[in-house]
Amino acid sequence: MMISGGSATCGTGGSVTLQSGIGHAGSSGRVIVGSPDVGGDGASGAVTIATGDAVTADSGQVSISTGDSLDGAGGDIALRAGEGDLGAGGDILLGAGCSSAAASQGGAITLQGGTGASTNLNDGGDGGDGGDVIMQATANLNTLIDFRVNNQFKAEFGQAGRSKNRSGLSGGDLIIFVPCGTKVENIETGEVIGDLSNDGDQCLVAKAGYGGKGNTRFKTSRNRAPRKATSGTNGEQRKLHLELNLLADVGLLGYPNAGKSTFIRSVSSAKPKVADYPFTTLNPNLGMVRVDYDNSFVIADIPGIIEGASDGMGLGIEFLKHLSRTSILLHIVDLFEPAEVDEITLSIKALTSELRKFEESLYEKERWLIFNKIDLLEEPQLKIDEILSDLDWQGPVFSISAETSTGTEKLKNELMRRLNELNLSENN
Repeated sequence: MMISGGSATCGTGGSVTLQSGIGHAGSSGRVIVGSPDVGGDGASGAVTIATGDAVTADSGQVSISTGDSLDGAGGDIALRAGEGDLGAGGDILLGAGCSSAAASQGGAITLQGGTGASTNLNDGGDGGDGGDVIMQATANLNTLIDFRVNNQFKAEFGQAGRSKNRSGLSGGDLIIFVPCGTKVENIETGEVIGDLSNDGDQCLVAKAGYGGKGNTRFKTSRNRAPRKATSGTNGEQRKLHLELNLLADVGLLGYPNAGKSTFIRSVSSAKPKVADYPFTTLNPNLGMVRVDYDNSFVIADIPGIIEGASDGMGLGIEFLKHLSRTSILLHIVDLFEPAEVDEITLSIKALTSELRKFEESLYEKERWLIFNKIDLLEEPQLKIDEILSDLDWQGPVFSISAETSTGTEKLKNELMRRLNELNLSENN
């Protein structure tokens, strides 16, 4: 079968168009040009796409191309030779035309891969911005241990600009969740980037890079298709130091074996190790103290402080930072050991001095004296009165036995009452 356009004597001959139907809501139809399979011993028919020869003008052009896609991918073009079971596979020949003229050159063959849209030479849009890296505090975490393994993070890159002067999509922000009380510090500069105390607090730790400008930004009245585009900028890269300070309402101070761990076990759900030797507590402990159905507070226990702690002696000085956010400090005093009043007085003064050397603001916090182990003495109040007189102490004083829970209920109630007063004062 032959399909041909009409001939013309002096003008252009008629055109022949093979086109499938339009799909208004679906895909358009396919156009298939091919010869059928052969069931016998003969060869299948050839398919030829060719233009006619010309005498004095240029011969016609053959164009094979796929259409552009607005929101999808462009169509592929496949050139594939047939396989041969017994004979050789078919060849693919790409040949440019020769020229017999002395001053002319033969035709070139150009193979070109696809170009990113942000550098499209005709109508490329801007590249998208990258995503920011953000840290956010959450009450669902209480440790930074996960960062020992997973400690490198990247936000999404922005996408390249697209054709039809459409900008590329921006990369999504990366949110890294950390416990409440996390301080974020730039290792290289020492700058504190954020102090994330409350649930939902955020800080920007690495700013995204900006997308490059597409070639359409450089169009002029004389150059409508500029071959110019800019690259996007790199996002910030930072090395960070994360430090977690415990969030507690009440902090415990005292020498090793003063009974701090026994006290926190007695009044809260925390179960720190308790033993009769120094530095039983090697890590901070948090306990929730339930006073009644509607009232509770958090109490923090740290390793005991010893004289010379500010010069590196002992363990507790490393953890004093965890008490920086507390409202009240309880100074637990062992009333039983040592036995002499002057020794106990000197120990209280020495710890107070270490506190002041570490941080003035911590020294100035509201502090209560809690005399522990009264169950081991016949007349504990006489000893307490002597100590208070020597110290000229003006603050709150309580006498308890953490082991037997004597006096702890009264102390819990007074702490809750005072914390409510402080919260009310801050809110007003």
